[in-house]
Amino acid sequence: MVPDHLYADVCDFIENTHLGARVVYYRIKQRQNYFPISPESDSLLSKVEIKPDSEHYQWLQSQLQQRFDYSCCEHLDDFRRSEKALSLQGQIKSGRFRHEKDDRHNIQDKSRYVLGWSNREKIDLLSARLDNLEQQQKALKTELSQFKNEKDRLISQSRNALNLADFNFTFSQINWPYYSDKVAQLQLEKQTLESASDVLKNLQQALQEHQQKFKDNEAALNRHYSEKGATETEIASDENSLNENKSLFESLPETARTDTFVSLDAIYKQHIKPTQIRVNMLHNLSIQLRSKVNENISNLEAKRTRKLNQMISAMGEFASAFPNEVTELDKSAEALPEYQQLLKQLTDEDFPRHEGRFKEMLNRDTIRAMALFRSHLDRQDESIAARIRLINQSLHELDYQAGTYIEIDSISSADVDIRDFKVRLKQCVELSTDDNLYSEEKFERVKDLIEQMRNQPKWTEKVVDVRYWYLFNVVERYREDNSEKECYSDSGGKSGGQKEKLAYSILAAAILLQYGLLDNAKRRFNLVVIDEAFARGSKDSTRFGLELFEKLGLQLILVTPMQKLDVIENYVQNVHFVDQKNNRSMLLNMTIDAYREKLEQNKKLQQYARMLELQ
Repeated sequence: MVPDHLYADVCDFIENTHLGARVVYYRIKQRQNYFPISPESDSLLSKVEIKPDSEHYQWLQSQLQQRFDYSCCEHLDDFRRSEKALSLQGQIKSGRFRHEKDDRHNIQDKSRYVLGWSNREKIDLLSARLDNLEQQQKALKTELSQFKNEKDRLISQSRNALNLADFNFTFSQINWPYYSDKVAQLQLEKQTLESASDVLKNLQQALQEHQQKFKDNEAALNRHYSEKGATETEIASDENSLNENKSLFESLPETARTDTFVSLDAIYKQHIKPTQIRVNMLHNLSIQLRSKVNENISNLEAKRTRKLNQMISAMGEFASAFPNEVTELDKSAEALPEYQQLLKQLTDEDFPRHEGRFKEMLNRDTIRAMALFRSHLDRQDESIAARIRLINQSLHELDYQAGTYIEIDSISSADVDIRDFKVRLKQCVELSTDDNLYSEEKFERVKDLIEQMRNQPKWTEKVVDVRYWYLFNVVERYREDNSEKECYSDSGGKSGGQKEKLAYSILAAAILLQYGLLDNAKRRFNLVVIDEAFARGSKDSTRFGLELFEKLGLQLILVTPMQKLDVIENYVQNVHFVDQKNNRSMLLNMTIDAYREKLEQNKKLQQYARMLELQ
């Protein structure tokens, strides 16, 4: 039961929704004057009670009186005499002739009806039936699993039996106990012979002793070889070291030799306790002196590295504060002369004296440039809005369906990056609340925005492209009162024909805009070339597109791989067939009338050929 104020919404919903079931609904008009009658004692109406607080009480009572005023008959004599009656077994008599009885279900089945104003009893009954069916299902699954296991066992047993039947050997070939016993007898005979001979035992013992001595002598020989090789290697290393030191000593000038000995003597006196030196102590002393020298070198290297890091850090701070000045300079020790030259230039030209005026000019020019940048984006925004208005103007003149037209509706994009960019751009150019209109804070905003645009090219490409600032929907409206019929936010859920009609309509409006035909200016030639024309669309959508272009007065060249010709031929005047043979293209031109004559002749020839085949 649907109230009158909800009728339109319910009707639309049921029409556009696949319910998967049967539904009947009634439109409840406003209450009218209604005078109920008192039902007879045996009437069905006397057995039905309507909930008193129902808002549709009068309508329900009226419908029951008009449609269900049946007599409840206990005896068939009363049933046959009544014009509208019900029997105890569910036979229904509606009029003098029509009788009906439905025995597809048990009349006492409580799951088929509801008594009272609550369906709890029916729900409990259905739940109990569901539980019973689920238990039966589990039992059947268990039984099925047992049968499957038994089936697998029988299949395996059958397969083994078949494999056993494939043996083609004699019994002597597969009589393994015989061969096993024979091997055991031979091994026992061997052990008996070995235990009975003393000479054999003595020879085996002597053989083991000589083998052990041989292994010991071989190990001693390998050890002596290793010691000899190590000694020879040590001697060769000492000789190489001596020759290298001699060559190094002889290559030094006389003064360097003296200075070297003086330095070594000072290091020796500083780190080595005075004692008598022997030859075998020179190696250890050289190691100690080398360790002390390396320690001094490490300390000096650490100091140099620390100073180098401080210098590179200072270069980084300078580059961060003044990026435009160091675009061609590296942050490395090799670039130190260039930084020193830059410092000398700043000092000689006395740049700090002009810092205030330079900063004021930089702030003003920067803000002015940002204002021009924003004005450029606003002009693009206005251009898109103007084009949308022109396209909507042309779409208004085109019939999308009988009595409707479509228009493009643009809404601001909800993208977080775009909204943040527009807010930041506005903050960069709007007036400040203090007296300093071009404050340091605003300049920092401009600086941050420009640096992000420079460092994030993909982000910049998205936010400065005004086309991404909007989302576009297509709204279908009634031409009579311009009310909205349907809004297409995307093509999801639409049929192929609906998608193509949308695409053709918007394409036609864009062509009108491109040719400048929106001001009703007539031109003699407005050419449109469509490749792979209507290759995937339906015939209805193809017909819609061709009629649309015909209404707009556009001249078409349609390139198609022999598809939709039965539709296209009604909208063209000439056809051109292209074929390729022997790497040469051939073109056949004819009017549409000549094409139809050729087509009719071909049909007649085919019919004549089929007749000859039948004869």
